[in-house]
Amino acid sequence: MLSTRLLGLSASRSPFGAVSVVALRLYASHLPRGGFAAPEGTPTVKVNTKFGSIEGFKVDKKDKFSANIFVGVPYAAPPIGERKLEKPEPVIAWKDTLKALKWPLPCAPHCSTVTKWIGDVSENCLYLNIFAPSAPPPPGGYPVAVWLHGGGFCFGDTEYYGYEGLAENFVSKGIIVVSVQYRLGPFGFFSTGDHVAPGNLGLWDQRQALLFLRDVLKDFGGDKERITVFGHSAGGCSTSLLSASPHSRDLFAQSYQLSGSAFVEWGNSQRVVGVSKELAKHLECPPTSCSQTLKDCIKSKSTDEILQASDKFGLSRNDLNFDWYHPYAQNEWFSKDYVHELKDTKPKPTLIGITSAESYLSSAYVPESLATMFSIHMGYTKDQQEHYKKEDLIKFIREFVATYSAFGKHADEAAKEIIDFYTGNATPEDLKYKRFYFARYTQLLSDIQFTVPTARDALEKAKLGWPTYVYLFDWTNPDLAESYGFYDGANHGFELAYLHGTFIFLDFEFTKRDHEIKKIFVDGVANFIKTGNPSGEDEKWPALPKDPEHDFPYFHMSEKHGVANNFFASKLDFWHKFNDKYHFDLIRGEYKHSKKTKDEL
Repeated sequence: MLSTRLLGLSASRSPFGAVSVVALRLYASHLPRGGFAAPEGTPTVKVNTKFGSIEGFKVDKKDKFSANIFVGVPYAAPPIGERKLEKPEPVIAWKDTLKALKWPLPCAPHCSTVTKWIGDVSENCLYLNIFAPSAPPPPGGYPVAVWLHGGGFCFGDTEYYGYEGLAENFVSKGIIVVSVQYRLGPFGFFSTGDHVAPGNLGLWDQRQALLFLRDVLKDFGGDKERITVFGHSAGGCSTSLLSASPHSRDLFAQSYQLSGSAFVEWGNSQRVVGVSKELAKHLECPPTSCSQTLKDCIKSKSTDEILQASDKFGLSRNDLNFDWYHPYAQNEWFSKDYVHELKDTKPKPTLIGITSAESYLSSAYVPESLATMFSIHMGYTKDQQEHYKKEDLIKFIREFVATYSAFGKHADEAAKEIIDFYTGNATPEDLKYKRFYFARYTQLLSDIQFTVPTARDALEKAKLGWPTYVYLFDWTNPDLAESYGFYDGANHGFELAYLHGTFIFLDFEFTKRDHEIKKIFVDGVANFIKTGNPSGEDEKWPALPKDPEHDFPYFHMSEKHGVANNFFASKLDFWHKFNDKYHFDLIRGEYKHSKKTKDEL
């Protein structure tokens, strides 16, 4: 068995020792990256574009789908050499036929430890994959769904998601699906906080992918005016940020955000500037206040040097904002605050979804999961969860939520309000449940990291006349719940097993209800991609009214499914009043008037 030392971690970095070793064993089943996607003997197909001809392959699973698959299509010039840490440039046309048969290597992550999980990586990674119906397109072309992967802006790739699930669920319904890679970690989000290195390069990559697609989609049978951008977690944040930026908002027609919003601190914060400058110190760049000197120094370093220097930060931050690297949208990507950018944006149909216990991602330690990196600091095993007491929750709130660095002399008062809200309404019957305080701990994390910011995004868009639909995914396979203690809701990413067959945690056998949930979910998403409305003949998904704060309807998927109302109303009300009272927006991690963030790395 490999040791934690081999992985670049000491046991002291994790409360549970062998965290990364077990995660490595799970991820090893996906190695190596960058392999051939086309099975031997598969018939090929060719498409001619303005950039050159592209050869892909045809997959015909008569009972499921028939699709033309193109993997590893470059959409930008390689971001290496002088292009490193610069905005993407248009792809260079090719003369010979491009063989789009092999998955691209993942973009370099945020630290070298992750490479031991996922294998080879590259800075030359700006590729996308196109999965199109084999049948001739209808007049005007097929609608298009552009997938942006998650991974906390720190790791992730397109091969992990593959093509079979997406083809079965969506290509079979007459939808072209595109999956996109974008720069990550310091390679995609290094920022000096000024015009020299504003950051957000990963977002500019996504924009460049959309520009490329608008040039070639017709050649694949797609309609460039019917593009839906959708993404999960970091991909959901990206979708939100793309939807409002003057640089990207007119490049697509619809957006679908899964567990991500521009309002979350881990997806949009100035704190990346401090991390970037600290990275320069770790790389022994000359101490200077000159941003250009720092940028030039970073550009001169190799991939391995940057990854190893980032190891000094650790896999994730021990904080509500767990990401070291992420967008800083107020720096060039937006010309004003997100809400004001929305007001200048033409409304587009938007689907927004979360799971019911998102932050099991942080609170539940699941060693066999690739999500382990997010629970290193705050996670508890299934057995430990029953012993989580009120005192543990109070300690966490005082040390990580209502901190003196954020609230100053009001920290104790702020902490008491949060403690009372999350524990004060407990009944004697509630307290008989051994996991009660752990469940409240998970709720608190979920509300700050996902639920409240995502709901806030939906509210703002609905008020401005965006056709907005919200759902709550509240179903967990019984075996998965029993194995890891997911008794109190659906974890972050659980819906991906149904949406395109990706199991972020362990694989499980679908029950009858799993298959029913999959059909309801996939049909709704497919309807949205095609029409801008997830409702179909069998299920009606409610749109938010323009005054949604008094009536917040949503579609609820659980043991039963259907329309529900008052989406987390009490929590939204609590956090709105809390942020106003203390002039510190804990959800966004910034002071309300100055827009400054906490000064910790």
